[in-house]
Amino acid sequence: MYREKTGDRKRASAIPLEYINRKVFRSHERTRKNFVRRVFAVNPLFALQEIQERYAGYDEQ
Repeated sequence: MYREKTGDRKRASAIPLEYINRKVFRSHERTRKNFVRRVFAVNPLFALQEIQERYAGYDEQ
């Protein structure tokens, strides 16, 4: 990605789809984990219920 921004087109290569998918997956996982941490910090008693409203498949891991 850096090479594409600097203008060195002959050395620039296409970003593999697997790489992009992995980045997207990790971003969603990070967002979910941070949300869970924030909810448990604020309201641990009803945290699981609030989390399951946003992430239906969430269980206590």
